Amino acid sequence: MRNKQTNFLQVVVLYTGAVYIISGLIYFISPGLFASIIGLNVNQDWIGNIALDEFIFLFYSLSRTLAFILFTSGLAMILPLFDPLKYRGLVYYNGLIFSGGASAFLMTAGIIYKFNTMKVMAAVFIFQFILTLTALMLTKGNANRGIE
Repeated sequence: MRNKQTNFLQVVVLYTGAVYIISGLIYFISPGLFASIIGLNVNQDWIGNIALDEFIFLFYSLSRTLAFILFTSGLAMILPLFDPLKYRGLVYYNGLIFSGGASAFLMTAGIIYKFNTMKVMAAVFIFQFILTLTALMLTKGNANRGIE
């Protein structure tokens, strides 16, 4: 039987996985749909213009590839649900390192370029970072003793 702290960690892991799976999959399938969901106005023929510039198309393709990586990272977050002790490092990486770095980058860019959408996205990652940090701190003692 798992304790309350481990259950909280698993809820945080589930939240992290859901955010990564949903956002990665939507952006990979259709960046235009992703943009409309987060409130950005996108011109209908923007994809045609992207294909005309090799440099911009490279960044477009890389961003979709990174969205797929985000999706697969979300799928990997299923593993700690079954064995939180064995996959604790994955929680540190996906929950703390990635979300902390992403939130710092997005918030900095949002402040510099005055894009509120980036600040909101940064807030989602900051919230995820704080939840994961709290859950990992609550379960650290039991994890050191090998108790779930």
